[in-house]
Amino acid sequence: MARDGSGTFTFVEADFVSGSTIETAKVNSKFDETETALTASLAKDGQTTPTANLPMGAFKHTGVADGSSRTDYASLGQVAKGSYLYAIDTGTATAYASAPSPGIAAYVVGYLARFKAVNANTTTTPTLAVNGLAAGTITWPDGNALRVGDIPANAFVECICTSTTPTWHLQTVSKAPATIGANGTAPFAWSAATGGIRFAAAFNSTIYGMTYQNAAGDVTNDLDIAAGGCLDATGVYPIVLAALTKQLDAAWAVGSAAGGLDTGSIGNSDYYIWAIARSDTHVTDALYSLSSTAPTMPANYDYKRLIGWFKRVSAAIVPFKVYETAGGGLHLVWSTTTLDINVLNTLSNARRTDALKVPLNIATDANVRVNLSDGTDTFHAIVCSPDEADVAPSTTGAAAPLYNIVSTSALAGSEEFWMRTSATGTIAARVGEAITIDAYNAVTLGFKWSRRP
Repeated sequence: MARDGSGTFTFVEADFVSGSTIETAKVNSKFDETETALTASLAKDGQTTPTANLPMGAFKHTGVADGSSRTDYASLGQVAKGSYLYAIDTGTATAYASAPSPGIAAYVVGYLARFKAVNANTTTTPTLAVNGLAAGTITWPDGNALRVGDIPANAFVECICTSTTPTWHLQTVSKAPATIGANGTAPFAWSAATGGIRFAAAFNSTIYGMTYQNAAGDVTNDLDIAAGGCLDATGVYPIVLAALTKQLDAAWAVGSAAGGLDTGSIGNSDYYIWAIARSDTHVTDALYSLSSTAPTMPANYDYKRLIGWFKRVSAAIVPFKVYETAGGGLHLVWSTTTLDINVLNTLSNARRTDALKVPLNIATDANVRVNLSDGTDTFHAIVCSPDEADVAPSTTGAAAPLYNIVSTSALAGSEEFWMRTSATGTIAARVGEAITIDAYNAVTLGFKWSRRP
C-alpha cells in the first residue's frame, strides 16, 4: 500500500507465513506498494519535485544557499543584506538604470528600487528603468519635480513605484554632508509652496556676518568680505561664505584675491554685493554688480543673495566702515561726510525730495544731519521720509504734523535725524510758511539696512 492520509507507510506482513511457499503475486504486490511509496517521496538529489504544498510542522530548512533566481527562496542572511534589491546605476545623469539580481519581470505598485547613483541628476525630470523595463520620471512624494543635484553623485537612492507606467517617488537620498547645514547639504523642513525638500519660509531671511570694508591691500578698488552665512533670496539654498577679498577692477573669477565684477568695465557707480553659490559643487563666492535685482551670474552659479552695497566716486571706492546690527543687518558709516543736499533759494512750502548717499532700490534708515537757514524770515520746517503724507507742518493742531526744524534768532536751524529713505534714496522737506528759504543743506552720516530679501 502507499502512504496513508497522514503520510505513514506501513508494510503489511500478514501475507507472508514462515515455512509457506512464496507466491509470486503477493511478492509483486508488496514491491508495487514499495515502488508507489518511494515514487511519492522526495529524492535528496533533486530528481523528484513536490506535487502539493509541503507543511513543515514547525520545523525549518537549514543550511540553505542564497537564492539566485526569481523562483528561489532567499536565505535569512540574504534578506538581511538586501542585496537582491540593490544595484549600482549603469545609466546617465538624466536616465538612471538599475539591474538588481534576480530581476523583476514587470513593475508593481509598491516595488522599492534601490540603487547607487553614479552621477548627480542634471535635469529636474530624471528617469529610472529597472531590469530593462520602461523608464519612468522620478519626483518627490508630493509630485513636485526634483531640482538639479537633488540626487548627488554616489548617493544611495530609494524610489518607490507608484504606478506600473511606471512613476517613481524619491523616498531617500543617502549622502553624508561635509558640514551640517552648509551650502545646501541639510534641509530644514518641507514647504508645500515650493515643493520638494525646501527650507521653511520662516528661515528665508536668515543672515549673519558677511560684513565688508575697504581692503587694506587696495582701498581704491578692493573689498574685504567677512565670513558669514545666509539663505539665498528665495529661502531655498543656504550659502556659507569664507572670508575673502574681491577686486572691482577685474572680471569675476572664483576665489579670494580675484576679480569680482560680473560684467562690463569698472566705473563711477553704485555697486551691489551678492553672495552666490552653485548647487552642483556647493562652491560659494561673492560678486559685484550694477544690478540690485539681477546680476549676471557666473556659469553654473544658480543661487544668490544681496548682502551689501558701496559707491565708487572719482575713480575710487568711497571709504566707509560697516558694523553688523541685530538680526544680521548692516550699519554703514561714511569715513568722511559730503554735502549731499545743497539747495539754495529753492526750499519753500511745496514739498521737494532730494537724494542722500544711500543705496538705490533698497529702503534704508538714513542718519542725516540737516541745516536750514534764511537771512530774513523765521520759519517752521519738516524733513521726513517721502512715505509720510505731504501735509504742511504746523505748530498746533492734531491733524497736521508738527515741524522738526525751526529757525532761531540767528534765522537758522540744524538737527540730526534717523529717517526712512525711499527706493530712490531720497528724503522729503518743506517749510510751513509761504516763503522760500535761502539754504537747505544735508550730509549723510550713514545708514542702516536690514538686508532682508
